[in-house]
Amino acid sequence: MRCRSPKSSAASPGSCSASSSWWSCWCSSRRSRCSCRTRCERRALMEETDRVYVLDCGDVRIHAIRDAVLPIPVGNFPGADAERAAALLGQLSESVPVTVNCFLLEAADGSTCLVDTGVGTAIPGVEGALARRLAAGFEAPGRIFLSHFHIDHIGGLVTLAGLAPPETEILVPEAELAYWTRPGFPLGAPVGQGRSRPVVAALLERFGDRLRPVAPDVEPLPGVRQVPLPGHTPGHTGIRVGETLIWGDIVHAPALQCAVPDWGYVADVEPQAAAEQRRNIFAETAEREIVVGGMHLPFPGFGRLRRSKEGYRFEPLS
Repeated sequence: MRCRSPKSSAASPGSCSASSSWWSCWCSSRRSRCSCRTRCERRALMEETDRVYVLDCGDVRIHAIRDAVLPIPVGNFPGADAERAAALLGQLSESVPVTVNCFLLEAADGSTCLVDTGVGTAIPGVEGALARRLAAGFEAPGRIFLSHFHIDHIGGLVTLAGLAPPETEILVPEAELAYWTRPGFPLGAPVGQGRSRPVVAALLERFGDRLRPVAPDVEPLPGVRQVPLPGHTPGHTGIRVGETLIWGDIVHAPALQCAVPDWGYVADVEPQAAAEQRRNIFAETAEREIVVGGMHLPFPGFGRLRRSKEGYRFEPLS
């Protein structure tokens, strides 16, 4: 199933300019390749459309789609010092804007997989834009892969009709499905899980017979690998496309958590494991200069981690 070509940017056809740190290409031809020399083995192209960015990783194209921006209270980051948080944010604020991104993967054979489905209308006062932006430029995805079962990742699937027509296969990490469906699920869940639980219940009720639990070695698309990243939830899973890592919810507020990896998030099921996972991923991706993508990194959600005196900093791709 092929994606329909999204609206192209206003840049002139084939125009591109390379930045010193990596690359910056804006091309109106959807399948064109730039000739910039890069530090990556693969050719890469990012193009701007109607709030949809594109990153080419070998034979797989990643479409980054912004779904929403949520004001998250600074108090939702346990252990965060208010004074230091204000210094990192550059202002004294009770909340931090958190982006919600989704990623549509397109293989060379035209098969597609949507990674996460945004908030939909599951959060009062918020209307996710994913479905509208998909409808404007793409056919329905052949598969949906859910990184984990929190409200801002499954809300679109649960609340928006037509996002997953009958022919769309829904893949879920087997460890994540097992966690949320185990007998005697505890009532004393953290705040984040508490808000997600009714949406998870709706997911299981409406799509239970269509949810396909997959082992970590199952590829959502050819050449696309799962990367188990337990901690935020027991089945929290990232996606690796070539050398690019889509790391799910390793961070929610990069301005805070990149500088201080030990600052967790209220929805972390296993806070210590989540912090350890964050430290390990930060160290690996910074050392190897791996391009990362994140559901809560500033749109379009791609960049690198750099070491700094504060710990780390997120450097968006230019």
